[in-house]
Amino acid sequence: MTIDSGHRDGVADTDPRHAVGDVAAVLRTAGLRVTAPRRAVLTALAEHPHSTADVVATVRGELGSVSTQAVYDVLASRARA
Repeated sequence: MTIDSGHRDGVADTDPRHAVGDVAAVLRTAGLRVTAPRRAVLTALAEHPHSTADVVATVRGELGSVSTQAVYDVLASRARA
């Protein structure tokens, strides 16, 4: 499960592993509900593809609050896909 961010650090991201498109479609295809935390985590990972769970700070910046466990849950579901 990957997301197309279109860029990385101001440079076009041409790595095909990062190109999928619509976050909601990716989640539905994986059989997951589309939630704000899932969207935020996947978007953050698309923008910073080599991130770890430290992506929680980016997600909190977007959503205001999200539990660390929610981020781990999204990362775990992404790893299984």
